[in-house]
Amino acid sequence: MMKCNSCQAPLSNSRYKFCPYCGVKLIEKGVCPFCEHKNSINAKFCSECGKWIDVDHEVTKQFNTSSTNDDRDVTHTIVPPIPSDGITLEFGQSTSANYENAVLIAKTLSPIIFKYGKKKSIRVNIEKSDILKIIDLAQIVCGWNYSKLYLDGQQVTYDSIFGFRWCHKKKLCSYKPDLYCYGYDKSNFNIWGCTALNLPFSPYSEFWKWGKFINADKDWAIDKDRIKFEIEKKIYNYRFCPAVKLEYIYNVISALPDIVNPDKNNNWKFITSGVYDQDSELLSGLICTEKNQWGDVYKVRYYGVAPRKKDVLIEILKKIKHRIPTPNFDFQE
Repeated sequence: MMKCNSCQAPLSNSRYKFCPYCGVKLIEKGVCPFCEHKNSINAKFCSECGKWIDVDHEVTKQFNTSSTNDDRDVTHTIVPPIPSDGITLEFGQSTSANYENAVLIAKTLSPIIFKYGKKKSIRVNIEKSDILKIIDLAQIVCGWNYSKLYLDGQQVTYDSIFGFRWCHKKKLCSYKPDLYCYGYDKSNFNIWGCTALNLPFSPYSEFWKWGKFINADKDWAIDKDRIKFEIEKKIYNYRFCPAVKLEYIYNVISALPDIVNPDKNNNWKFITSGVYDQDSELLSGLICTEKNQWGDVYKVRYYGVAPRKKDVLIEILKKIKHRIPTPNFDFQE
């Protein structure tokens, strides 16, 4: 006489597809419980997916006990409210081949399990500082029909929380993970500790143009408020990255000089461009008339300052509280 693979109850009818006692789907001899491929009756392994299909095996039992109609692991009979604090991930039953993996990961995070109609849903909640515990689970379930992500009780998109994942993965696989966020090569050093900002510490970086000349002597005031605003905007989708340290970034901004004049400090240079007469009234910055070595008079637009030498970087690093490795490079003229 046949027996249920889960509750071991005797079955009088061999045509049953589900156990009349516990409701678990019955596994036909030789049929893989994972991919439902029909193998020979005496097969121990599935010829399609390679998994062990012996009905007495522990993995098969685990598969059966997590089936759609088994309520033994349901922890809540009433759907609980979404937590108002932390990151909450919720997903329902899926036909995805990775569903069992998602369940196993979720069970390590003290989940609550409840039912929507006839289908189970699993919900996990973590502190924001523990985001790496849930990152693999989020990667598995993010494309499923029933999958929701909440931040402090409000539903959000996956990219708004896990936008850092691709960059963090590259960091972990890099030659020197501790230095990755400060830039790999000598010409792309990143003082902010986040390469995703795309603001390297080089003479050609955009943030050196954020400011204004405050007098005709070419004293340039660095606009630290704009630098802070632009960085906060750029880093928003990466704000949950464990490597991002906003306090450190604010410390670097404070360490930048308030006023710079390359005429008085040879470590700096002006950012300039030529000016045509018809454009001079439309351009921002300081428009000056100068004379070259042959006596020709021309107009020059001054619209920023940039470091000329590595000494600028060294002075800034001395002012900040955090200590990072000084890159071995010199700025190119």
